[in-house]
Amino acid sequence: SENEALQRLLVNNLPVGMVIVDPKTRLIERVNHHAAALFGAPMERLVGRGCDALFCQSQEDACPVCDKGQTIDNAERSMLRHDGSTLAILKTVKRVMLNSHEKLVECFVDISERKQAEDALRVERENLQAIFSASPLGMLLLDDQATIVHSNVQMGRMVARNLDQMISYRGGGGLGCVHSLEHPEGCGHAEACGQCPINQSILHVLNTGQAIHGTEVQFHLMRDGKVELPWLSLSAEPLTLNGKKHLVVAIDDITQRKLMEEELRAGARTDKLTGLPNRALLLDRLKHAVQRAARLSEYHFAVLFLDFDRFKTINDSLGHDVGDELLRQIAQRLQATVRSGDSLHRDVRQHTTARLGGDEFVVLLDALASPADAQIVANRLLDAFSQPYQLGAHTVYSTASIGIVTSDMHSGSADEILRDADTAMYEAKLAGKGQFVVFDVSMRCRVQNRLNIESDLRKAVEEEQLFLLYQPIVSLHSGKVESYEALVRWRHPQRGLIAPGEFIGIAEETGLILPIGQWVLRQACEQFLRWRAIMGAAAPASISVNLSRKQLMLADLPQTIESILRQTGMAAGDLHLEVTESAVMNNVDAAAQTLRAIKNIGVKIDMDDFGTGYSSLACLHQFPIDILKIDRSFVANLERGRHFAALVHAVVQLARNLNIRVIAEGIETADQLLTLQTLECELGQGYLFSPPISAEQVQQYTPKPVGLPGQAA
Repeated sequence: SENEALQRLLVNNLPVGMVIVDPKTRLIERVNHHAAALFGAPMERLVGRGCDALFCQSQEDACPVCDKGQTIDNAERSMLRHDGSTLAILKTVKRVMLNSHEKLVECFVDISERKQAEDALRVERENLQAIFSASPLGMLLLDDQATIVHSNVQMGRMVARNLDQMISYRGGGGLGCVHSLEHPEGCGHAEACGQCPINQSILHVLNTGQAIHGTEVQFHLMRDGKVELPWLSLSAEPLTLNGKKHLVVAIDDITQRKLMEEELRAGARTDKLTGLPNRALLLDRLKHAVQRAARLSEYHFAVLFLDFDRFKTINDSLGHDVGDELLRQIAQRLQATVRSGDSLHRDVRQHTTARLGGDEFVVLLDALASPADAQIVANRLLDAFSQPYQLGAHTVYSTASIGIVTSDMHSGSADEILRDADTAMYEAKLAGKGQFVVFDVSMRCRVQNRLNIESDLRKAVEEEQLFLLYQPIVSLHSGKVESYEALVRWRHPQRGLIAPGEFIGIAEETGLILPIGQWVLRQACEQFLRWRAIMGAAAPASISVNLSRKQLMLADLPQTIESILRQTGMAAGDLHLEVTESAVMNNVDAAAQTLRAIKNIGVKIDMDDFGTGYSSLACLHQFPIDILKIDRSFVANLERGRHFAALVHAVVQLARNLNIRVIAEGIETADQLLTLQTLECELGQGYLFSPPISAEQVQQYTPKPVGLPGQAA
């Protein structure tokens, strides 16, 4: 009939799968083309069959087609086909009257692709959730409107908000509402949020699709009622979820790192102990001063190079903590003294007080009214540093030696100016410490000469340009030579004989004194044995060799001495080693320990230059001394008055009580000899008896009768 044809047309052309089932028999009466295609079977094969002709079973217990005759609206079902594949469908079941008979009309819509997309989206979200939860960074998921969709706990901690607070901000606030900028209410101020550097970065990624990684931004954050300025490292990556643009944002709080970087930058240009600028910052400012002086004839500056006297002694004897406190107090005095001279310069704020290292400080006097004003500042500094320092329980003194270079006398680079100021400071030390010296060109020549000597001295050690002379030590009672002191000399191939005063100090500073000292000891021991073999009973009873300050500091010095004695065959008791009073007083405990170890070998110990090292006579018992050598300065002054004679007499009597023999150095006149004899000094040495002579001359040497008791002058 026409009605039947119309029904068939509608069923076959509906865009969904349709099955008509008899509710009583549960047999399929009609199937349209979409259903046949969905079930994968021809329509004629399905008609008259039961529900199992369509599917093996449902993933649910109900019948996949009729659901036991229940009426259903848009129910999702998962079906298992006969070929083993799974089909996701959206099902509707209705009871209708067709041709006066009740029928079940089942409509099926294939939603497999949609379900797959939803499952994929769910997996993506779960993965994001896992990443967000595990990440130590603050994580945000934003939609294409820059509205927060999801966040992790770390992000909440970072901005002092929980997830609900962050995702509740909608409508223009977006990411800007994570923080408040200057507005505590935050989300209500879209314009303010739009100025946020985070928002600007996020909008750039959304608009361009270009990811950003590690962009550093600083923003205002209202946290615990206070506005903070944290630094953040921002990374943002575009992401498509369910066909829509999203953004994954990772935020790391790098505030502590930025603070550390700032500390490192400041530390790179600041002395940590004193807080003063260091060498790098000083040189930078000095370079600018040099450039200004080159441009402006009326501009003047000066550099004061300071080194503090006796600092090493204080540091070694009282400990590094006390030494550090001394340096801090020095820095405070420097700053206070330089600031107090406002009338000397145009802008005191431009002055720079810096610590180069150790006990070396530099003052850059910038924009001086006159270069001569530098000396006024130097005098003020010397006055400030002449006052004692109170370091805990210790009261100490540490005067300063200052070298000055002014811009009117120097047109070199910053490094050259600093070098010349250092040179002038060294001259101030040589001149007696506690004073200043203004640089002149002749000082540079002397420094160059020192450098040349140092270079040539290294060759002298390698090429055996050094040799020994020997000065007799004579009994002031019998006139007999008791010993010889070995003295090193240098014959330069071009400059001829170089005095010890020109190279011994340089050898000490450079460390060359160590190989030179070992060479002298070995040569002296070998020469002593040759004298014994040649001279027999006329040979000297012993030989004396000087030990330098650096040698005395060597931990293995006793072993080295013992090794040389063994190799040369020298008897330990025939060797005297001379150490200066200042060397042993530099570090009393260490020196005493080393000298006792040498004494245990059997070697004799002589203290040289006694009276110049500021030691107490009571200290003598701490050292295993065999002979005390009174410094030549005391002998030279014997003729000036009774005070010096009284000092020498006191030393002689104390030494005798301690069973120590005494040698007077530098005897040059018969009157000095007579006074020393009267004071009962036992031994003497000096040009009155003989200058230093060669080893060959020793073999023919006969002491001159110079008014000794029982001899004619």
